[in-house]
Amino acid sequence: MTATRDPLIGTVLAGGFRVEKGVGSGAFARVYAGVGPGGDAVAVKVLQDRSDDARRLFQREVKIMRQLPAVPHRVRYFGEGHTDDGRPFLAMEFVDGGSLRGILKQRGTFPEQEACKLMVDLCDALADLHHLGVVHRDLKPDNVLLTRDGRVKLSDFGLVKDAQGLLELFETEDILSGRDFSNKFDQNLVMGTPEYMAPEQFTDPFLKDPTQAKTDTWTDVYALGLIFYHLLAGQKLWVFRNSAATPVDAHRSLAEYIKTRTNPRNESVVERPPLIPEAVWPIISRALRHDPKRRYANAAEMAQEIRHYRERGEVAASFDDDATSAMDSRELFKNNPELAKTLEAVRNRHKQAAAAPSSPPPPQPVLETTKVVARPPAANLAEEFTNDATEQMDMRAVLKEARQEAARTASTSGARAVNSPGVRVPSHPAVPVPAPSATTGTGSGARRLPAEAAAAKPAKRGFPVVAVVAVVVAVAAVVAARVLGAF
Repeated sequence: MTATRDPLIGTVLAGGFRVEKGVGSGAFARVYAGVGPGGDAVAVKVLQDRSDDARRLFQREVKIMRQLPAVPHRVRYFGEGHTDDGRPFLAMEFVDGGSLRGILKQRGTFPEQEACKLMVDLCDALADLHHLGVVHRDLKPDNVLLTRDGRVKLSDFGLVKDAQGLLELFETEDILSGRDFSNKFDQNLVMGTPEYMAPEQFTDPFLKDPTQAKTDTWTDVYALGLIFYHLLAGQKLWVFRNSAATPVDAHRSLAEYIKTRTNPRNESVVERPPLIPEAVWPIISRALRHDPKRRYANAAEMAQEIRHYRERGEVAASFDDDATSAMDSRELFKNNPELAKTLEAVRNRHKQAAAAPSSPPPPQPVLETTKVVARPPAANLAEEFTNDATEQMDMRAVLKEARQEAARTASTSGARAVNSPGVRVPSHPAVPVPAPSATTGTGSGARRLPAEAAAAKPAKRGFPVVAVVAVVVAVAAVVAARVLGAF
């Protein structure tokens, strides 16, 4: 059977970018290798999903890459445009190497100093984003590319979040064109890849007051901690394992996974694996705190700690657990009170709009699974879930079903405790795994599972953890049934 030839291959796109071959596909886009007008090797990312949400996310990615200055550890922006049939594309630096995920599969673990250097480079790639209050939201080994000479290149900015409202302000004041970040279409969407998501990414969508959401620059810090853990331990910290024999058991396994990830107690049961040196463990454990206020505020702060460790062989002085370490975007306005006043006015308009009686209620999340182009079928449900492909989940009717499910469970087996003791992470060495196939860093994958921006400077809040976890557990069973049933 002859494969259908991709009509884009061999064509020259707007701006003089020639498409030569396909190199990978993700949930929303396909990536091609090509040549730019100056003869440079380029990667051309073409949007495949024609939905409004996918288009908006793609436009955010284009804007971020276009506006930010080039840095050594981020893929460079070369251009943008539309194909002849109207699909948007983004031309960027082609990384002739592989993804960190593939290298981890081949090597198992990284030596301590090499892992520390890689983490510093990755933190540096995020520093200017975090300075603007922008959250990547999809940090994972798939999106960390390594050149043949070992240089780090961070990619895939399709899920970026304007957590502190600065980019929205720039759009409102026409400093930036468009209204890509002013549009709150993703307010009720949890976005990220579950095994690399921070707890607040699971719980924020269920808050009645979006201003109480905690997703911020410290959310990326949690993902950095998980990557650091993986580099040294040779394994993921929060792995979803499914050995269920029936779909019902599989759904229960997924519900338990989400329950564990959102349980505040899980922080206290995480043990240091033998392969992670005791001296560096404080850096990782701080990044993995359940309470975001107890983590590093941003990537630059974490990089400073790792550099100190590399130079002196010890972690810097202990930090104040009660201190609010969230990055406050108002630091940017110390010498510009007029700009600060404008930002406050923008926020006040949103608060007034939200409080207006005539305002419609916020949209409920909608179950919609995005199929990945040209992805081989999984051998089982567990493989499909851990495939790091992006699913878009919307839960319109799911809340009602979750309440019914919770009622049925309570009536048949009695009330169950919401906060389980957690799952103790086993301390065991890495297990070598087979070498991966070639990868090109398509950034494919991100799991879009509903979320909103955190406050610029979080205060101590009486966060209803037990109530949120109870809702998440009930919703998880229904979401699991729909997500796993869609594959």
